[in-house]
Amino acid sequence: MATVDLDGKETERPQRKAKVRANEEKVWNSTRTTRKRAPTTTELEQQKSKAARSLGMVHSSQPEVLPLVSHGGHGQVMKKEAEAPNSTTVKPSIRPRGTSHKISASIGIEVDSEIELSEGDEDDFKQGQVTDEDAGGFESNDEFLDSLVSDPVKLKDTLSLERPIIKSDPVPAVKKEPDVDLQDNTIFTSNTGERNQCRLFGSPHWPPRTDVYLQPDGSVSLKAQQPHIRKILHTAINLFLKAIVFDRAFPNCEEKRKMAVAALFEAAREDKESDIMRRLRCDSEYSNYLASVPEARLASHRLGFKKVAQPIIIASYGLKKGCSELVTKLLINDNFIYPQTAKGDAIRNLPFSHPAVVDLIRALIFNGPSALGSQYRHEFVSILEDADDAELPSGLVSLMATTIYSVLVDWRSGTGPADPKKVSFHPDENIGAYCRYERLLERIFSGERGPQKYHTLMARLYCETSDSVSKLSTETTDSATFDYLDFDGMPEN
Repeated sequence: MATVDLDGKETERPQRKAKVRANEEKVWNSTRTTRKRAPTTTELEQQKSKAARSLGMVHSSQPEVLPLVSHGGHGQVMKKEAEAPNSTTVKPSIRPRGTSHKISASIGIEVDSEIELSEGDEDDFKQGQVTDEDAGGFESNDEFLDSLVSDPVKLKDTLSLERPIIKSDPVPAVKKEPDVDLQDNTIFTSNTGERNQCRLFGSPHWPPRTDVYLQPDGSVSLKAQQPHIRKILHTAINLFLKAIVFDRAFPNCEEKRKMAVAALFEAAREDKESDIMRRLRCDSEYSNYLASVPEARLASHRLGFKKVAQPIIIASYGLKKGCSELVTKLLINDNFIYPQTAKGDAIRNLPFSHPAVVDLIRALIFNGPSALGSQYRHEFVSILEDADDAELPSGLVSLMATTIYSVLVDWRSGTGPADPKKVSFHPDENIGAYCRYERLLERIFSGERGPQKYHTLMARLYCETSDSVSKLSTETTDSATFDYLDFDGMPEN
């Protein structure tokens, strides 16, 4: 195995595999036309000695420097070692552009003498050879870099040649569509002035139909919302107030939030708003914003109850200036919840049956088609499985009794409130009375034959307050009539 020099003579230098290098050169030369590179040391040397090489003036004592183009993009240099003292001086033959020696000698590649290159391989390498004329037009490294620094345009062009340019299709502009109410396909343009002062609380994970508009202070304005959101909020307010009146009139913060979210979920379910239902369930921040709307109505709704109750209670108990003694008597042992005899004694076997309680329930709960009692009449059901008579819930009765208690407390001094329109119904001052009446009803229910007595009381109150024409079912058992009788209070002499 030997190496062939420029004149085709064999030398004793170590041999390299030519076929591998030939394939590398083929890949490199196939992309040569689309790439511009900086001048190499070999090319700079060729530029300086071009005239000398044209005359064949090459010193035999110096190693010959031949350019070798590699796949790395930079010109590499191969030096031929100086021959032994007895060796013949190697003189490269200068050939015109377009002519070539044997391909292995012309590019300085060490080849295996036993391996012959194909004619196609030789043609490919001939196209990729670097001649003197090709290398003569380059600048030196320093001059080239200085020219890039002093000429920004040239620097930009050079950089653009060094990296591929990838053309992508232009992104089409997205046209913003107006908000549309999906229920009636109408453009949402109402309350735009109110909405312009708000910020949108939206999310890319949820449909725009679920978005909410917030005030600058973070509160939720009912008027600024989309039509279907406003409808859900109105329904949720009624459901929330129904839960307050029927179940828990003085909830704590956690209970109040749960009740409001449950009302919102039920309202969205009635309107078949599945996206809003899912977001209420999964997005706690979203549900908290919407829940603040019904929650904000709680205090004003309870206060409205008390304002309606004031004239009814004043007339029912005969309150007037200087009635502090009467009020004290009514508050002792909660005598005001019992009806009174002609002598003013409480009929203690008829709790929550004073005419003031009945009149107040009728005025607040059953005062028209839009009242809570009329809207949710299906909520008044019996606790007994064998009785179909409707009855009032315990929470409603406890709230009515607490409202009367609060008005009587205002009259404890004997003068009443200075301004009837500026009264309060603060939870801290009244929750004790509310819980006391709740426990009283629970004890009635849990006593001996308590469920029947409880049902009889609540069903009678429902008939008296709702003006229902339905009659109590007294024919089921004889014990119902006996339970209503105050047997222990009957005289024996």
